[in-house]
Amino acid sequence: MLLAMSPAEKSARRRRGSEPGMPWWRSRLLIFSILLLGMLGMVGSLALLAIEEAGSHRATAEQVLLDHAEMGADLFITRSNGAFDRQVTYALITSLARAFTEPFPAALPLIASMAPKDDLGVRHTRSLFRYSSQEADMIFAHDQQTDVEHEWLLTECEVFLSEVSADPIDYAPQLRVLHDGKQLRVLLFAMPSVPESFKPTDLVGVEFDSEMLRDWLEASQALGPALPASLAERITDDSALRLRVFSPDGEALLDAEKTGYGEMISARRKMSARYGALQVEVGISPDAAASLIIGGLPAPRYPLLIGLFVGTVILAILAFWILLRESELTRLRSGFIASVSHELRTPLAQIRLYAETLLLGRVRNQEEAKDSLAIIDLEARRLDGLVQNVLEFSRRDRRGVQVAMRATDLARLIDEVVVGFRPMAAAQEVEIDLDLEACPSIDLDPDAFRQVLINLLDNALKYGPPGQKITVTLLDEGDLLQVQVDDQGPGVREEDRRRIWQRYWRAPSLDPAVTGTGIGLALVRELTEQNGGRAFVVDNPEGGARFVLEFATEGDAA
Repeated sequence: MLLAMSPAEKSARRRRGSEPGMPWWRSRLLIFSILLLGMLGMVGSLALLAIEEAGSHRATAEQVLLDHAEMGADLFITRSNGAFDRQVTYALITSLARAFTEPFPAALPLIASMAPKDDLGVRHTRSLFRYSSQEADMIFAHDQQTDVEHEWLLTECEVFLSEVSADPIDYAPQLRVLHDGKQLRVLLFAMPSVPESFKPTDLVGVEFDSEMLRDWLEASQALGPALPASLAERITDDSALRLRVFSPDGEALLDAEKTGYGEMISARRKMSARYGALQVEVGISPDAAASLIIGGLPAPRYPLLIGLFVGTVILAILAFWILLRESELTRLRSGFIASVSHELRTPLAQIRLYAETLLLGRVRNQEEAKDSLAIIDLEARRLDGLVQNVLEFSRRDRRGVQVAMRATDLARLIDEVVVGFRPMAAAQEVEIDLDLEACPSIDLDPDAFRQVLINLLDNALKYGPPGQKITVTLLDEGDLLQVQVDDQGPGVREEDRRRIWQRYWRAPSLDPAVTGTGIGLALVRELTEQNGGRAFVVDNPEGGARFVLEFATEGDAA
């Protein structure tokens, strides 16, 4: 024969029932956490490899563009050297050499008459001069020099001869682009190859005006594109290429000055000392990479890869959070099943005990038989309420609940529920008082409201002290009807008033000897909201808790 368990046995049984599942879930959570961390590590490694690969690919493509730019600079230098030799040096120096038999001051008119009319060197010649290191003096054939200019030019001739003495070179003319502190000076030094009238330490020179450089460089640029024809024909946008030439001091001598230049991959090459040691810079826009390189210049993928990695981390955190929630929910469900099983066994044990007492004829009189039947009826009511809660909860879990709304006299319905519940309250010497105001009928599901009120009364009975008074009040607030259930129990702490409506949750401050399934108040809120109302809890002014249900009247609902 089954016997009812004491509160201490109930608590111990409840604790034992919840313990076996915990290590398994903790182990599962640990394994899942390790897998998530491993996945994040793999994703991070793949992202780093992808970033490195993309960086390597981009660096290779940029190096190819840089090689093309260097090729373009070398090509321009080759063209410029040839143009200088043809249009400047050859005609001028050849004519000058033939004029050496004449008195030097008459050389310039003779050169002008002998050189081609479009000769670039003759057109931009400012002055001719001859320098003798032994005499340490200069003779000018044209353009009166100031004393300062004379001294500066004399110094540059001595520097040139000292460089030639230290590092012998051939007799080819040497271009010098210098700055005298005020302006750019362009000089061409030459040494006679057959020094009959000149000593080896003599030299002859030409000074050009500053426009000679621009005309020479622009003429060189006009000879062809900055890149070889096989590459240049692939580029249709002029702003994709940039050509600039600088003096040895960094002063810009030639700049295409095209608009639309953005970021450029540039290469610089230096002309030889014979051609003034000018610096040639060719820049190629990354936008031209698609035309010059198969596959083009890969776009930076760092934002995309970082975004994907961050997204993966967020998803992993979300998955971990969902697992935690699922783990907690499963633990609560396991506790719920254990609690429901225990809750079912308690009334069943009582029913079976007193039923066997009656069947075996162990009652001494009719009064004891009546008491036994009353206990059986009471435990059957408890069992019925518990089963109704579980069934209602199961239906709502399957989302198969349909409310049957109809006009309901709330005062009358409350009275019926309380009358049916009083025997259970009387068994614990609990008194239930009613304070019901006359109010209009409202639309709700009577069965759902009956379940809500029974759950609130059972909650007050369960957690309140024996002999307490439970008060059920109905108030007409005009646009609202308010149902209040007051008990004299321990009340609900402020920090727990939101969580008590959650499924399976039970306040940790409650007496563990008091059993419960953790679904009663969850059903209260869900059923109330489904009927268009709201449920909340406040403090009972007389001590304990006050559970409140509010429903809008028809006028307010309209």
